This record gives sequence, structure tokens and C-alpha cells, in this order.
Amino acid sequence: GADARGDGDAGTLLQELQDVIFRQERMMKSVFGMMDRSCTKGVDADELRRGLHSMGVELGDDLDAPAAAARLVARFDRNGTGQLELGEFIRMLQSDADRV
Repeated sequence: GADARGDGDAGTLLQELQDVIFRQERMMKSVFGMMDRSCTKGVDADELRRGLHSMGVELGDDLDAPAAAARLVARFDRNGTGQLELGEFIRMLQSDADRV
């Protein structure tokens, strides 16, 4: 309930927001783990393309998809390892698609 300051509802909303963010982060970590088939704690372009394909997401036709996956990895690979680590993967998923 709300107290005299009226911020009881804000506390409830904050808790609900934190719960949603926690569930989304857990889901993104799960998807990352599924894509990291080589268990390197990173997803390379081939793993990204295959993982997206297994989820019904195509990056283009058979000829374009590897190059598109490589462009995505290059765009979000901040430390130059040639693969997306978890933080980079999450940043990619949370990015504005119009700015990629």
C-alpha cells in the first residue's frame, strides 16, 4: 500500500521492473549458452548464424547469412576476440535495430 509520501506504488512498480529485467537477462543468458556450442564462453559468427537459424531467424539466404552474421559479430565485438562474449551478446540484443 501507499504510505503518506505516496511512494508505495513506486516501490511495487520498481520491484516488478526488476523482476522483468531479471527474467529477460536469464532468458538472454540461456540463449547465449545454447548458441555457445564450442563452450568457449563466446559466440562466433557461425554459432550465431546457426543459433538464430535454430530459432527460426534467418540472416539472409544461404550465401548472405554467413557474411551477415560476421558483420553482426564485428559490430558488437568490443574487445576484438572474433566472438561475442555474454555482455557483448546482451548489448547486441538490446541495441536499437535502426542503428546497427
